[in-house]
Amino acid sequence: MAELPKRGLGALLQSTTGGISGVKSVASTATVPLESIRPNPNQPRKKFEEKSLSELADSIRSRGLIQPIVVRLLPLGDIAGPVKYEIIAGERRYRASQLAKQTEVPVVVKNVSEATDVLLLSLIENLQREDLDPIEEGVAYQRLSQFYKLTQDQIAQAVGKSRATIANAIRILELSESIRKLISDRQISTGHAKVLLSITDEVQRENLAQRIVAEGLSVRQLETLAGNSDHENRFISSGSQVKAKPPHVRDLETKLRQHLGTKVTIQQSEKKGKIVIEFYSVADFDRIAAKMGLTR
Repeated sequence: MAELPKRGLGALLQSTTGGISGVKSVASTATVPLESIRPNPNQPRKKFEEKSLSELADSIRSRGLIQPIVVRLLPLGDIAGPVKYEIIAGERRYRASQLAKQTEVPVVVKNVSEATDVLLLSLIENLQREDLDPIEEGVAYQRLSQFYKLTQDQIAQAVGKSRATIANAIRILELSESIRKLISDRQISTGHAKVLLSITDEVQRENLAQRIVAEGLSVRQLETLAGNSDHENRFISSGSQVKAKPPHVRDLETKLRQHLGTKVTIQQSEKKGKIVIEFYSVADFDRIAAKMGLTR
């Protein structure tokens, strides 16, 4: 595994002191005015449910903020007006405290300054609390890779995950915005996402994503529907030789799949052939029949 840089991030991760596993940072506690805190624009977490915030605000009104917000002291050049601190972890608590009309909140002040360190601390804090959805997690890893030039091995070492996990999380971001939203809303799992990524046809990918939600498809069922095996793009001639399907046959297969929303295979020899339309339940059969203008 690649070694972490010796400056900045490397130094940050060489010890397990400071309250976050694998992160070294000097910390102090304080109670500060809420108006002296600002959110972190690079915060990995982007979604905050209104109902959850409202419930937390009610709790804060009655019991106060029990878990401090983790912040850093801003550099002198970034201090504007009353704002002196930037959130590393705890923006949900910060927002709920605003709703609860709190004037002061408890904080843990971390002694970090480099942008990489701040993002990494924020990422680890959120990962440990399982606050990030798969898309937010992938975006955070991507930012560490693209903007802070960390390798996937370095990110994996920092957050305590395998390199393959980091690579898969980033790759999920290749999916369309509509599918990413379904993943973010927990309507599609990361297992489903991996299968969808193997589908090159965008329309088929979108259709299958909608079927996952509508029909509650398992990952195994999706793998079957996706039809990723090599034989799909081949046909058997009258001899034993395996030939690639002609472009017009592949195009027709694609159009049939898109129209019927299921796996369709055209098997062709020199003089005859067959079209195989797959279904996976009685309801699926009825759906396909209706698409074809047929009724039972």
